[in-house]
Order: sequence, then structure tokens, then C-alpha cells
Amino acid sequence: MVWTGKTFAVSAILTANDMNNLQGDITAQANGDSGAPNNQEASMAASSVNQAALKTTTSEVSTNTSGGIYLTLSGTEYGFFMMIRTTSAVTGKDTVHWSRIFDSTSYSTSYVNRILLNRTASGGTCYGRIRYVQASPPYNMGDGDVAVFIYALIDNATGKIESMWEADDPPWAYGGPTCIIPTRMDGVTGKKFRKVNAYCHNNPNWKAKLGGTVLERDIVIQSVAGAKEIEIEIDHAYKNRDMNIMPHPFMGNSLVGKTLVMLDPVSDLDVQLSELKKQGQSILELFNEGYIKFDSNLTPLSRAKPNGVIAVGGSWK
Repeated sequence: MVWTGKTFAVSAILTANDMNNLQGDITAQANGDSGAPNNQEASMAASSVNQAALKTTTSEVSTNTSGGIYLTLSGTEYGFFMMIRTTSAVTGKDTVHWSRIFDSTSYSTSYVNRILLNRTASGGTCYGRIRYVQASPPYNMGDGDVAVFIYALIDNATGKIESMWEADDPPWAYGGPTCIIPTRMDGVTGKKFRKVNAYCHNNPNWKAKLGGTVLERDIVIQSVAGAKEIEIEIDHAYKNRDMNIMPHPFMGNSLVGKTLVMLDPVSDLDVQLSELKKQGQSILELFNEGYIKFDSNLTPLSRAKPNGVIAVGGSWK
């Protein structure tokens, strides 16, 4: 609905059209339509937001290697604490080092939740799972909406899966500098919008000017402080701005002798696995236990995807 915000004089006689506008304004506010006043925090009762009211999902990682592997978790600052499990209770230790930097290859210029998952026990697979609050699904890289993103790191010498990662949101959704968290959603179209500083949005290199002359610095500060907020639509192009900054979740690892693959993101199999995940089934477990396999020759498919990643097909055993 369109917010009208009409007011009426005392003792005014309201027409049917006036009454319809009032009803429309109520609907517009409930939908969060443009121009309508926002519900304030004071209007919400304490403890009124429960678990069911949060839009959350999970991301899972796994490793079959004892050498340790860096994995970037989904959700970043909107992710809860990670849980881990193994497929066999054997002598030894499975270790998780949370958000630690071990060498120069593991740095990121953006804040990320990165762990070192190390399978030190003999046999079995180590899994980790994190629950996080979603921002802006669905995601479309150019070939259609993606139900779930599934990555794997395959050892070229053995052809075996070394590590895997899956999430409903891609690594770049939370791992890059672009914030895709909406501040408003249109109740009719479902489109999402975010309020941004007009000056910063239109001058992406504004920070560099802070290192200029005193006059240049003062102009920038005044411009930022005096700029209006504008709304931008969080469309697919905006959500994919950081796709090649954080193209995959294995950043920080040496990929020599490895093949980095993504399951065909618009395949029927991908949709099937998304549905099974909703019922509590671990997607990665189906791969690691042999129920599903990637195409044996890892033939690259013609798909829109991040740089450095190949999209490949998969099938049930």
C-alpha cells in the first residue's frame, strides 16, 4: 500500500475514500511501506522476540584431513557459537581454534569468523556447525536463485574430498565489506532496502581524502555529517558486490594440489539437498559417506560463479 498520511480537521465529515485511505495507512505501516512510520522499540513487549521469530539457518563445515584447514564460517557477527562433532569416537583429538591467525596466508581485510579445524584422530570426519541470522536471501549469481551453496576442496592426488562447506548464504554475503542487511522491506513487492549515507555512497573513496590537507579533511567530515540518508535497493548486483573478494570459504589455505569446486548451484540436486537440510539432514554427511558424489572428471560447467571456483555436477550413488 501507499502511505498517504492524511489528516482531517475536527468535525470534518469523512468520505468513503477518506476511510479507505485510513485503512490503507494502517496496512502500509504494518507492511513497512515507504513513508510509513516505523514501529518503535517501545511498542514491543519485553521478551516478545523468541527463537521462532528469528530468521535463522545453519552452515556446516567438515574435514577429513589431519593437517588442519582454515574455514570461514557464515554469519560473521550475526553467528552464534560453533558446535563440533565427529563420526567416530576414537583415540585422539579433534581441535578447533577459533578466530586465530597462524600465518600470513590467513589474513582477511574484513572481519570474519575463521577457524582452524584440525582432525588429529585416526579415522572418521570432523564436522562443525554454526547457526546464524540471515540477512538478504535469496541469492542469484546470474543463472537463477541458489537454494544452498556447497563447496568442496578435493585432493588432486587421491581424488578424495578433503574439506567441505555449505550454507544457504554465500561466503561473500558476510565476509566482505559491503553490508547487505536491510533496514526496510516492501510489504507488497518483497524488495529489500538499506539506508546509507548519501555522500559516502556516492563517493566510495571518501576515506582517502581524510589524509589530504586540513581543508580537504574538514570538507569530507562536514560532508559526511551533513549528508542525507538515502535508500538503496539490495538487489542481486548489490548482494554480489563482494563475490570476488571472498569467493570461497577456504581463504587462507594453500590450494596447491587441490581443486576447489562448487556443486552446480542451479541444479535439481542442489534443490533436493536444500529440502533435505530443512528436515535436519546433514548435506556434507551425504557426500562424505558416499550417498552423493561429484562428477568423477570434475568437468567445469558454464555457470555464473566466483573467480577461482569451478562449478561441477553431482549425482546420487
